[in-house]
Amino acid sequence: MRSAFDKALAVALLVAVAAVEAFAQEVRARTPWGDPDLQGVYTNANEQRVPMERPDRFAGRSRESITETELRQLGAEAAASALSRAETNAFRGLSPQRFDLVPSRAWLLVDPPDGRIPPLTPLGEQRRREYGARNARPLNHASDSNLWYRCISIGVPRSMMPLPDGATFRFVQSPGFVAIQYEIMHEARVIPLNRQSHVGAAVASYMGFARGWWEGDTLVVETTNIKGSFQLTSAAGPALTIVERFRPVPGGALEWSVTIDDPSGWTRRWTFSMPLARTDDSQGPLEYACHEGNHALRNMLSAARAEEGAPTASGGVR
Repeated sequence: MRSAFDKALAVALLVAVAAVEAFAQEVRARTPWGDPDLQGVYTNANEQRVPMERPDRFAGRSRESITETELRQLGAEAAASALSRAETNAFRGLSPQRFDLVPSRAWLLVDPPDGRIPPLTPLGEQRRREYGARNARPLNHASDSNLWYRCISIGVPRSMMPLPDGATFRFVQSPGFVAIQYEIMHEARVIPLNRQSHVGAAVASYMGFARGWWEGDTLVVETTNIKGSFQLTSAAGPALTIVERFRPVPGGALEWSVTIDDPSGWTRRWTFSMPLARTDDSQGPLEYACHEGNHALRNMLSAARAEEGAPTASGGVR
């Protein structure tokens, strides 16, 4: 009996060692010039509709404590809600959304531990209100609209958030650089891996200016000089710094974490994360072709003019 047990234990240890070695080889895959090899196409489509903050039903629980059954239930509820909205909005019948997705987690926020985005500062709250007011007012010119409707940009980190029509990304590497191609807006970031000083404050872009480096097998990317306001960062100012980490995990996926840091907008920094699952290279990113056939601006401008000319209850016009 002892001998049989010893044999079984030895086999189990050999299997465990083989699994660890296989994972180590996978994580340590290298480019010809020696950098960790992250190249390929990834998707976070399964994380669509996952809330940023912890749902009230899971108060006091950690993300790791959520069961597979609960995740499937959450996915089913989110799918039913999304389907209901899809059947009543202006794009009825044209939505590319899938409703059979199973999320990997119940919420995205990992820090603060309470699962809530930190409170805004008074200045951050003012910026958030101004951003909302700009998006809500009638359009007099195309420039009054937000950058998404104008097919310009949705910025960092919004470009890598899961969307029905933009959840695929390609990583390409060369000596000293990593490039990330986004399906949404068909944008790309070329990230130098030298941690050199960032550009001066007078220079800004919608995707910001990124500098990267390796911490073991994890790619760390620090982005500053971000121009424009976006949904996740509308409370931020010119000092906004975004730090992303792309960490290889078993199965070829990357764990993508994002830290938002701007003391002028929030009372403390905050971090969220989600997986980027490796997928077939033939799956994308597809051409976004945002400008081609984009009737959004024309329709919004014509609707605003029609509303202005519509008669009021008193018989005048607006």
